[in-house]
Amino acid sequence: MPEKFTPLIFRILLLYLILGILGFATGIQKGAAQRKCGFDLAIQQALQRNPRLVTRINAIESAMHHFMLNARVMFRMDSTTDTTTVIIPVVVHIVLQDPTQVSDSQVISQIIVLNQDYQALNADTTKVPAVWKPIIGRVKFQYVLAKRTPAGLPTNGIDRVTTSVSTFSINNACSQVKHASTGGANAWDTKSYLNIWVCNLPSGYLGVTTPPGLYPDDEDGVVITTQAFGTVGNLDPEFNLGRTATHEVGHYWNLLHPWGIYNSNPNCLYDDSVADTPPQAGPLYGCYSFPTTDHCSPDSPGVMFMNYMEYVDDSCMYMFTQGQVMRMLALLNTFRSSLLSSQGAVPVQLEKLKPQLLRILQPANKICDPTIQPILVLRNYGYDSLYKAKIIYYTEDSVLHQYVWTGALGTFDSTQVILPAITNNLGNHMLTAFAIEPNDSTNLQYVSDTIRQAYHLDPIITSDFTEGFEEDTFPPPYWEVVNPDNSYTWEHTSIASHSGQYAALMPNLDYMQNGPTDDLVSPVINVSQADSAFLFFYVAAGLQSNPYGNNQYWDTLEVLISTDCGQTGTVVYKKWGKYLMTDSIPTSQEFVPTASQWRRDSINLTPFIHQGNFQIIFRNITNFENNIYLDDIQLQTRPTNPNLKRDKVLVVPNPTTGEIRIEFLEISPDLRGVNIYNSLGQKIASYSSASIVNNQIAVHLSGKPVGTYYVEIVYTHYNIVRKVLLIH
Repeated sequence: MPEKFTPLIFRILLLYLILGILGFATGIQKGAAQRKCGFDLAIQQALQRNPRLVTRINAIESAMHHFMLNARVMFRMDSTTDTTTVIIPVVVHIVLQDPTQVSDSQVISQIIVLNQDYQALNADTTKVPAVWKPIIGRVKFQYVLAKRTPAGLPTNGIDRVTTSVSTFSINNACSQVKHASTGGANAWDTKSYLNIWVCNLPSGYLGVTTPPGLYPDDEDGVVITTQAFGTVGNLDPEFNLGRTATHEVGHYWNLLHPWGIYNSNPNCLYDDSVADTPPQAGPLYGCYSFPTTDHCSPDSPGVMFMNYMEYVDDSCMYMFTQGQVMRMLALLNTFRSSLLSSQGAVPVQLEKLKPQLLRILQPANKICDPTIQPILVLRNYGYDSLYKAKIIYYTEDSVLHQYVWTGALGTFDSTQVILPAITNNLGNHMLTAFAIEPNDSTNLQYVSDTIRQAYHLDPIITSDFTEGFEEDTFPPPYWEVVNPDNSYTWEHTSIASHSGQYAALMPNLDYMQNGPTDDLVSPVINVSQADSAFLFFYVAAGLQSNPYGNNQYWDTLEVLISTDCGQTGTVVYKKWGKYLMTDSIPTSQEFVPTASQWRRDSINLTPFIHQGNFQIIFRNITNFENNIYLDDIQLQTRPTNPNLKRDKVLVVPNPTTGEIRIEFLEISPDLRGVNIYNSLGQKIASYSSASIVNNQIAVHLSGKPVGTYYVEIVYTHYNIVRKVLLIH
């Protein structure tokens, strides 16, 4: 039976954008005792945020379609002949003010239901009408509570988190419950685990699932309300058989509701892209008798009200179809194929003695000094306490170094180990380390896992430079891109540039979440012999939101100066919203700047040049506005005005026709502020030290009477006064 694969689902999704139909997506509130699923709302909100995600849905559907065609043609496979059991590791995050409210037995009862329902072992399959018994779908998914954490520690697969949040918002696929920073629980590696969050949801909502591909990886999974999870505990009587999780996990496998993604299908235009589920006009609530018909399936057998993807009560849903199973297998073998190699359900087997080197903290990818002290994390992965271990480490020169660690680590305890320093030449390096002889045992079976870290030491820039991103590679030589969430980040582009052919682009329009940072980091610079230094760069930035509206979150561009090899930095530039944009017209389309939509910004780096080595960090903080471009980054050193060098403070120009600048050679911590007086001794302006930008304060005397004015520079223990003449 061929699957329905048409552009229909994409036309439906585009209708969200064109028609702005919000009411259909949220459904009709019919009371707390009727099922309400947030899946459709999750789709609508994702596409409102980023309409171009339709292309991602298209790609996922296309890959699934090809899998289903190939599976049938090459293997003559259908859902009844596949005998391969697939283990699905599950972690259940219980996020409540009292997380003991959901017991282990309640969690286990839900896992039992998932296995019964997906393998068609549930007793109520006897209720399936005869006409549909031949197409009952069974898939060999075995849901197993995780036995090891992503860090390799043993677990029972239940993660209890105490929160101060009483009820989590359903918005954006309930993203709030998926982050510890917002009162939730961070996901375990969503490529290796099915993450299920159990929490309190708004009245009427039983659950919500992230549609495949529409949300960030660390938000992928299923959320279930506590009153509809499992078969034991304090449950709503209509939803006490665990079928809410069966339904929501169906969405995890990219199953849609039988009527499509609206809560109304009056013209029978929409469906679930599955051939053996009957058309349906909309959701059904409560329980029904067979046959039940509607105007989309007006003749017997009518609609398949007992399908798990329906809205009926738990006791009245009891089947998947073979077409739905094939769709699940297609998603497993395409978008969710990483689950096939997950080790999450493999039990942890401990040895008597096992020193484990977990990771290398230092060096990181880049070092800024030839001499480094490696820092490792050592963990005891044995069931006996660890008191001593010999750590062997070496770089590519194969000269072995060794360090004997002593201490006390119980099972699974860990500690940082600082090794003796090693010296490196310029270029690329590889640090390799392993531990042997735990507690002085010389048995070879007690060798730890070997860990490695690539790193490099680059030349230092000691003079002026310009970076226009015209190299074939990106980032350019000795530059780095830091992308903590492994999502969208700084990239090379030829679609726009200030000069030449290329620029650096931050594709904020494609980001699916707010707040991640991405850094473009310069080589190490040392221009300590110069008197002053200035950074110039061209920026182009677009917006989606009204720059004069009440938006709380904007894409932000910061420039930081780091003197500790990028570990920390001082913000010397920060712009967002109307201050950053170079195109005054907001657009939801990709912003591509014209030649006139580039702005040259500058920063005085003089306060940093005498601190030795430093790096420049261009930091993007995304909040889903639009693209930001950088080009023609230039560092210029300049000799200091000899008068400024001599007097430490200058007031120029003098005489002036309206504007003066108070220039400081250095900003003293004793500086308290600047006052401006007229010839009568009246204070006409005052500036705090916070008014200093690039070691300068701009003072406007335009419109003031011509004559003599006095600039008082106030320090803790003394004042400096300069006389200024205002002329026409």
